[in-house]
Amino acid sequence: MKRLLIHIGTGKTGTSSIQNFLFANRKQLVKQFSVFYPEQGLATLDHFGEAIHAHYPLTSWINDRKTENFEKLTRSINSSTCETAIISCENFYHHIFAENIEFLASVFKSFSIEIICYVRRQDLYMESAWKQQIKTGAMKMPFSDFLERHTQAKY
Repeated sequence: MKRLLIHIGTGKTGTSSIQNFLFANRKQLVKQFSVFYPEQGLATLDHFGEAIHAHYPLTSWINDRKTENFEKLTRSINSSTCETAIISCENFYHHIFAENIEFLASVFKSFSIEIICYVRRQDLYMESAWKQQIKTGAMKMPFSDFLERHTQAKY
């Protein structure tokens, strides 16, 4: 049984760096470590000026029950010579709801699944998120206002 690592983030924990490393080193990972980062479901997103190569479409595939897309992804993983495949999308930790877990488990039932989730201390997360948005010009707000806004229940 092949192993499927599902990397779900979270934000501000180096997820983009991990995804870009996996993308840039796909051939070497296959050859040297028997690790497959599938192109099926992979998309490139511009995130504050940085191109990130992750499996973003999978969240909509799950929500829309795109079984045929998962069948293609599963075939891609099974046809690889690798023992391990990695799917990475930080949207999994905040865009997938309880009712979707059973669907996801059913489409990946032929794999031994492990979930990888990195977390960061909340104060360091908030500071990093604020700095990123200030640095990229996405926002111009004092940290105290940013903190107040993002600690409200609706966030």
